[in-house]
Amino acid sequence: MNGFSLSAHTWLAATESNSLPLIFLNLDYDIWMTNLRATTTVRKHTRHSNDSKEYWDFSIDDMVSHDMPIIFEFI
Repeated sequence: MNGFSLSAHTWLAATESNSLPLIFLNLDYDIWMTNLRATTTVRKHTRHSNDSKEYWDFSIDDMVSHDMPIIFEFI
């Protein structure tokens, strides 16, 4: 999982021999690179526009208690 407000792309910034996802990929593991709210790649919501107050009304606790379980369920 990427850090707060960072994109999963940051995992790929290193060389292939220093990138943990690419190392595991080369060992034939499935790699799931996800993005949490507030990243540049996650800017769509089913009910709120990204410039509304409601869109930005969340905390790190919300991401941990709501978003991450949904990600794990999907995977």
